[in-house]
Amino acid sequence: MKFDGDHWKDKRYSIISEILKEAGFDPVRADQIKSSGPVVEEVCNYLEKSPLVVIDDTGDSLSVAYEIGYCHGIKRAPEKTILLRHGHEIPFNYRHFRHHCYKDLRHLRRLLRDWLSLLVPLLDEHYGYTFTFEVLPEASDYGATAADCFLKSLQAFKFTGRAEFFAADERFGKEEFYKIGVGLKFADKKIGKKSVPDYKWWMKFRADVINRLHATKCGLKHADMMSEMDQLGAIRQTMMHRATAQFENGLPTLLVGGDSNPEESWFIYAIQDLINNEVAIEPD
Repeated sequence: MKFDGDHWKDKRYSIISEILKEAGFDPVRADQIKSSGPVVEEVCNYLEKSPLVVIDDTGDSLSVAYEIGYCHGIKRAPEKTILLRHGHEIPFNYRHFRHHCYKDLRHLRRLLRDWLSLLVPLLDEHYGYTFTFEVLPEASDYGATAADCFLKSLQAFKFTGRAEFFAADERFGKEEFYKIGVGLKFADKKIGKKSVPDYKWWMKFRADVINRLHATKCGLKHADMMSEMDQLGAIRQTMMHRATAQFENGLPTLLVGGDSNPEESWFIYAIQDLINNEVAIEPD
């Protein structure tokens, strides 16, 4: 892409990079390739092997035109290539390629999310729910069990939308607690302004999760007085992000921002396993 002024502060690139990271990609720009080899060869290698190539040909840069031609020459799959353009005036040489034209930066952000099938993220002011459990002396492998129970409950509720999971360990004297924060946003357009669950919905969901978790006898006891609805901004600041995923009828379809190590998060491990193996969790 042809940058506007300082290429490190270009707003278009910042938005493109941000959305690609949301979708689980690791965006690499040509001038960020960490190698001492021939620049053109390195760029062409990325154009051939990258799972996704995003080209913004706004400004009609000669190098960008070369990259478009190279992708065409190697017959790169259209579904793995995104051509972006500010406005609709496209040079004749590649006017016949399908472009995604945007009017402004806000439109660019929405266009990319639509192409990547990404739901709009939850905001800090949206309300989520913090589940707090006392960790009993006999507790073992409760992280994996808890993640499994939460996913089973989402399946039972046939949740469709975006889910964010957080976790934290706390200790008060001799008592140890395990906290799980959850933020949910419905994708159903019929809901309208009610894009996030209300108190009544959370209470039903909470009861389902607690019943499942207690039935496993994994050593987690729900601490009712320490569990509450809270703004997602507060949850994000006090707990560690464990996973973000999109769901369709209760099953995960996309792990968003997949740069985390699955071994460090039971939620990521469980979600990836469901997506990769397409195995449904029995909702009981």
